[in-house]
Amino acid sequence: MTTRPRLFYVSVSDEVMDDEFSDSVVSDLMAWLTDVNRMVVNCYHAGRAVTELVMHQGNGNLLCLSIWSDALSVPRVTPDDIRLSSKEIALPDTTDTLILVTKMARHAGLVPALSPYPQSSTVLEYIRNE
Repeated sequence: MTTRPRLFYVSVSDEVMDDEFSDSVVSDLMAWLTDVNRMVVNCYHAGRAVTELVMHQGNGNLLCLSIWSDALSVPRVTPDDIRLSSKEIALPDTTDTLILVTKMARHAGLVPALSPYPQSSTVLEYIRNE
């Protein structure tokens, strides 16, 4: 468990300051996922703000990462998370959420695209640039 207030730090020159802790969180999440070909970002309220990142793999499996708006809590991915296709973490603000989602999409080699459904809570999709 960490006592730090946020996952990522951003410098006054708008540079994300990578460190061992934030790198290990991204690596842990991505290590369980192979051949991610699409990521869908949904936002809604469920008592507090929640962002769902649904990651689709080439083999048809998916993992739903629920990112709650709360004090930083990023437990390691477990085999049960993968079996249930669901993982919950908490990040303190939109900065951490957006940086995490972007880093994961880049790690998977995906590019951003707007959802074709303007009234949907899907705010962004990341897809293969083919």
